[in-house]
Amino acid sequence: MRQSVRVLGGQSYDFEAIGRAIDGLLSATPGLAAAWAAEWDDDIADGPERNLWIESGTIASYMIQLAATSERSPELNSIVAALELLFDLEIAGLDNWMQIGLIESLQHIASNEHLRGTQAVSAGAVRARLGPKAQASWDALTRQWGNSVDNL
Repeated sequence: MRQSVRVLGGQSYDFEAIGRAIDGLLSATPGLAAAWAAEWDDDIADGPERNLWIESGTIASYMIQLAATSERSPELNSIVAALELLFDLEIAGLDNWMQIGLIESLQHIASNEHLRGTQAVSAGAVRARLGPKAQASWDALTRQWGNSVDNL
């Protein structure tokens, strides 16, 4: 049996609980669940080690597509609301996964795809669609990096 909580780089992570939190997000938003399933087959998702960091990129890409498609996407609003709830869960490492995994993926993918011309929506427009806790996490990353991708 594998250990649920592990320490990586001085940070404790409960990978099983983080995986369950992601699964809850997927079950609450059917379109996201379908996009996730298209990227991840059952062997990878339920294998001995889920790669929660790469899964965050799948979620971020889908959220960016929704933001680019509609300013008032009900599905994006549902994902954003569910993410705000995840910020309140006390699961070892979830806060780090939310910021470094998901929010930084949103910044990276949105800014790079916008710069390349493959996505019309800017990183700043994606940030504007997030809830207050996710925006605060985004802003903390901006301060940490010392620069902003919002206008790229």
